[in-house]
Order: sequence, then C-alpha cells, then structure tokens
Amino acid sequence: MASEKEKTVAETLIEFALEDKVEHQAVMARVPAEKLAAVVGRKGKLVIEGDEGGVFIVKLTPYGVFREYNERDVRNEIWMTDVTFMDIVIGELDPKAARARGQVLFSGNRSLYDAAEIIEVFEKWMSNRLRPVAQRLIRTMSKGKR
Repeated sequence: MASEKEKTVAETLIEFALEDKVEHQAVMARVPAEKLAAVVGRKGKLVIEGDEGGVFIVKLTPYGVFREYNERDVRNEIWMTDVTFMDIVIGELDPKAARARGQVLFSGNRSLYDAAEIIEVFEKWMSNRLRPVAQRLIRTMSKGKR
C-alpha cells in the first residue's frame, strides 16, 4: 500500500482556515450587502510555490469559502513563494509591502481593482485566523528539528 503524501505547511494552514464556516459567515455578515453580492460565486487560485506550498482554488459562497479542484471560471490568480507565504502568515511581512515588492503577484480579470480588496481580506484572514496557528506550527517544527 502506498503511503499518503505528507501535507505541506501551506496545505495544513489553508485547510485549517477553510474549516470554520461559522467564522466565514460572521466575516461575511460585516461586508456591505452590495459588495458581498458582487463577490459571492467568484473563484480564485492561490499558487504558493516551493516545497511547503501548494495550489488552492477557492470559491466564495453564501455559506463560506470552499476549496475547489476545478479551474473553470477562476477569476484571479495570486502567486507567491512558500517563504513569502510563511513570512506573511507569521507576521514578519506585511502583505501590502510584499505586493509592492513583487513578492505577491496578481493576474486575471480586473486584477488591479481586485488586488486591493483581495490583499485587505487576505491580511485580515492571515492575522486573525492563521497567524496564531502558524506561529505554534513553526515553534513545533523548530523543536522537532533539534
């Protein structure tokens, strides 16, 4: 029997962040109705290159953000390295600074307009949801390497 491939750090963190649909709905409840109506149904692709990265297609629905595996109708693509992703997640790199330096790239329909909104949501998601988990994960990983 073939052994299952170990998840990357990015896969572990993204899957964790996508689990809590109640939290997603709470965040969505704070978004103005007209803005929410404009983004529900949209799909995006997050490409995190490197050994600890992965490719993630996500779709915003009225019930939260879900991972998909079909690239059809992907509206925007966000690209970064696994090092940049981790630096952003643990709070050592500001997402806006990373974008300005070309460490986070966007492509797709209306990418300039969407980039500002996506970075804002990404930043809040990272700091509120992923940062505490990522910091614990990094501490645990560093202890295991000793």
